[in-house]
Amino acid sequence: MLRPRRSAPPWSGSRTSIDGQPVIQFEQVTKRFGSFVAVHEASFAIGEGEFFSLLGPSGCGKTTTLRMVAGFERPSSGRILLDGRDVSRVPPYKRNVNTVFQQYALFPHLSVFDNVAFGLRSAKVAAAEIRRRVGEMLDLVHLPEVAARRPNQLSGGQQQRIALARALVNRPRALLLDEPLGALDLKLRESMQAELKRIQRELGSTFVYVTHDQAEALTMSDRIAVMHAGRTEQIDTPPAIYHRPASPFVAAFIGNANLLEGRVAGRDQQRVTVDVAGAGRFAVVDERDGLPAGTAVQFMVRPEAMVVTRQEPHGVGGSVAVTVTEVAFTGPVLRCTGRTAQGAELSAEIGPHGLSVAPHVGEQVWLSWAEGAAGIVPHDGRTAVPARPSPSEPVPSSGTPGERI
Repeated sequence: MLRPRRSAPPWSGSRTSIDGQPVIQFEQVTKRFGSFVAVHEASFAIGEGEFFSLLGPSGCGKTTTLRMVAGFERPSSGRILLDGRDVSRVPPYKRNVNTVFQQYALFPHLSVFDNVAFGLRSAKVAAAEIRRRVGEMLDLVHLPEVAARRPNQLSGGQQQRIALARALVNRPRALLLDEPLGALDLKLRESMQAELKRIQRELGSTFVYVTHDQAEALTMSDRIAVMHAGRTEQIDTPPAIYHRPASPFVAAFIGNANLLEGRVAGRDQQRVTVDVAGAGRFAVVDERDGLPAGTAVQFMVRPEAMVVTRQEPHGVGGSVAVTVTEVAFTGPVLRCTGRTAQGAELSAEIGPHGLSVAPHVGEQVWLSWAEGAAGIVPHDGRTAVPARPSPSEPVPSSGTPGERI
């Protein structure tokens, strides 16, 4: 019987923790390969029915983190709990989790039905129950008509859905997905993102998803753990991570951002005044205590929050004059990059209802933003409060061929 999802995902606001007993819990988990630290003191919990993504560049430790949940790697220190039970030293076959990889690993000599039924037969489930549960899974992935086919008779997207059905038919407490859409072309990948989210919502299962694709994580996840160099930089909902990045790395890695060096000049109630290198002095809405004068920060405005005008605007949160250095057509928007007289570079995205005539290289324009659209990202990693809606190096592997850290 499919279990309905207990509650809707929190699409607004911040959510760094979960309610109730977690399905998966990391307690100060570190993983070393010799002298190399792949994962450093990871501590977080993943809740019932949550779509939780591990996001970061190649070599950041996300795949190693997933492999430790699956049991393919053991922590060097710390504990991993599954439903409150320490499974840090429990072998993979004794953990109630299943993994879906980028390579589908379907048995080429078996039919789709037999591929999906494989785990149930290994568990000695009765034939009638196997037929019922395989049929249920094929209905869930919208492929009941391919039961008699072999994997080589299916498209890449169909094979991926069959791999999902095979992994879910045993009703694992968590499904672990290691960049499962990486081998698909862009259009099919986008279609499969929607399919994955639909399947997860209908089933109500916990999904732990590894990806390096920021848009993919933002689109699908209830919460995201952003990883960098083995460390968990921030865990929160997609809107909170996008609008309130906790570190300069998160701000730069998630979407596009104008990030300029700055220093706190002063505070007036909930506004912080920042001297921004090469751009001027601006007020930023910020609700935190602390941040005394002289604190080094990064000033952030997203390009889509910028407005481009040919006349100096008034009554806005902030503005700066720039000389246009580049204009790039990207399809839905025109990306305009300019440089201030003091050398700071900023970009803006002009939508279809922006300037009637596109700016040209060498022209002077004004970039402005509304109050609340700019934010500061402290260098010490404390959470920034901006907008109100508004090459990695190779690292050692564990020795498993093709493993990504």
